Amino acid sequence: MIIDLQQGSEEWHLWRKTHITASMAPIIMGVSKWTTPYQLFCEMTGLSPPKQQTEVMSKGLELEPIARCEVEEGLDMSLPPCVLQMKAWDWMGASLDGYNAENKVVLEIKLANYTDHSVAASGKVPDHYYPQVQYQMMVAQVHTMYYYSYRPEGGSILLEVKRDVEYCSQLLERAADFWRRLQECDPPDLTDRDYERRDDEDWKRYAKEILELQKQKNLIEESLEGLRKDLEELSNGKSCIGGGIRFSRQTRKGQIDYSRVNELKGVNLEDYRKSPVTFYRIGKE
Repeated sequence: MIIDLQQGSEEWHLWRKTHITASMAPIIMGVSKWTTPYQLFCEMTGLSPPKQQTEVMSKGLELEPIARCEVEEGLDMSLPPCVLQMKAWDWMGASLDGYNAENKVVLEIKLANYTDHSVAASGKVPDHYYPQVQYQMMVAQVHTMYYYSYRPEGGSILLEVKRDVEYCSQLLERAADFWRRLQECDPPDLTDRDYERRDDEDWKRYAKEILELQKQKNLIEESLEGLRKDLEELSNGKSCIGGGIRFSRQTRKGQIDYSRVNELKGVNLEDYRKSPVTFYRIGKE
């Protein structure tokens, strides 16, 4: 369904914060050149500020009306910008560069660099844009759409893209999981791109010491676990004291399976979750 929003407006930005949109699809699928799933999660949950618009993005927005006019003339139809939202999954949305509701025609415009334009010239959508157009077709409920690789100096390419049902199934699954993570404040795993590379001497010195201590700790824990098992056999199931140690036999209650509590059915437990806590873990590179 069409949402009455002007792209770029304050209301539109607020709407994007509460929906998984087509431009997020490449990020969620891990093929974006610019943003990782974890970075997107932090932006949408307010853990980090949103990325600022780049010069290339601004240029693309500036030239988009010109590119749109070229396609409209070629297809002989009006293709105004449009914001769509799905009815079945109302968290899914797309801000389309062009949409003709009567003919169900969808248009995506990219101010293409040389590499991306060369890919389009071969008849393909660049990999880092492919999830976006597939997501747009899901939201718009169409089986084909147009991808316009625009070059201001001429030679622009208009591709007709077909919906990939199998890929869309994977994309929908990944998008739904990302949406769940947003609701439950469960961040996705970090990728190598989420880490800052450190090669300064202080960092390497501390890292070396930590790795050595962790190695010693693992050896000690393995030895302690072996000795604990030996004492368990010697204790004959009893709590024992001697030699400077206490060996206690203890029993604790099992965890509650909240899914079986009828009184909690229909209750959104996320409303009772405390604020996120930041902590650090050390692991091997």
